[in-house]
Amino acid sequence: MGNTSLTTKILKVITISSNNLDASQKEIIIKFLIVMLDIQNQRDINHTSYKIFSIIFNMCQYNKFLQETAAKAGIISHLLYFAKHRNFNKIALIMLFKMASSGRICEGLLWENYHEILGLYFSLLDKQEYQASAFEAISKWLQEKTSEVEQIIILPENINLILKAMDTAEENSIESVLAFLHKIIQSSLHVSYSLAHEHFFKSLLQLSEHYQDFAIRFKLLKILRSLCDINPQREFIINKYKLVEAIEKMSDVDSSSQVKELAKGILSQQYFSKEHFNQNFIGKYSLTKGLIVDIRKIW
Repeated sequence: MGNTSLTTKILKVITISSNNLDASQKEIIIKFLIVMLDIQNQRDINHTSYKIFSIIFNMCQYNKFLQETAAKAGIISHLLYFAKHRNFNKIALIMLFKMASSGRICEGLLWENYHEILGLYFSLLDKQEYQASAFEAISKWLQEKTSEVEQIIILPENINLILKAMDTAEENSIESVLAFLHKIIQSSLHVSYSLAHEHFFKSLLQLSEHYQDFAIRFKLLKILRSLCDINPQREFIINKYKLVEAIEKMSDVDSSSQVKELAKGILSQQYFSKEHFNQNFIGKYSLTKGLIVDIRKIW
């Protein structure tokens, strides 16, 4: 009881004085607080843990140097542990997302736990509040460590989580979700091929019908362009999902010059021309179990 009382008094003093401390003083306190977390009995989730964690969060959230200090002092293992518990979930996730953009040192320390952290990011794709942040973190890691991260993204269960996230994204986050999804597609051929799936194209076209915002249509067009530019079976995709008609419709109903110009640019590509399409499509492709297969390669 005495130790608990002393800890409470120490935390109270730190809380009251934290706004008047300089960076070097905060650095010392953060290290001290993380040691306190380390020695919590079996890392119990209790009021004291919550108080310690809240103080660290308030000191670090807007200061990349202090985020780096906390990372080097061992906060990441605590963040991963606390992110799985409801009482700590929100502030732990915010700190993890912030550290992902806090420079090379934080990124390197996070990478030591990349399997667990990426698993956490994907688990957040079905939680609307965190979808955009999770997509941003995944896209950033994919750009930094393409070969390692894409192998995790293309796992069937993770592709399914991406597809579901597109269907459940809220209106205030869908634009960000699409922007980061476009970055993911541009960063990896393997991921773009894995996403060239019936569910994915249907979701894109449904979004184009549902939202009237030009910025959303613009991002949808960019995704469609990227997928068609790199996919060797694009003629099948264009025909199967009637992309010419869909793109023309987006251009017709949207007054934005950006949307119209992008749509025009996409449709001007040779593989969208009727002549090219008629020569290349017939007899070439078949759809089996959601996967696009070149029949000539099988025969």
